[in-house]
Amino acid sequence: MSCNENKHHGSSHCVVDVVKFINELQDCSTTTCGSGCEIPFLGAHNSASVANTRPFILYTKTGEPFEAFAPTASLSSCRSPIFRVESVDDDSCAVLRVLTVVLGDTS
Repeated sequence: MSCNENKHHGSSHCVVDVVKFINELQDCSTTTCGSGCEIPFLGAHNSASVANTRPFILYTKTGEPFEAFAPTASLSSCRSPIFRVESVDDDSCAVLRVLTVVLGDTS
């Protein structure tokens, strides 16, 4: 999904819509949700225990990955472009969790 695609749900808030959709997928990954073509699973192993994390990367308008800083006591330059949605409230405010950390300068 992209803001540049007209296939979007008629909203100009594409990041909010995508993050909400990812959150819904994570919330739906229990045994109460069915399976089938309309339910996007990660991989083809439906008999495996269901993981609810849908990792994703946010990109800036210039196409660069958006990174969050994750300070630690021993390291001063930890950042990551990979997130998980923890929650989205009624005002479309999302809480994201950093999933992996890139140490130091990779340039």
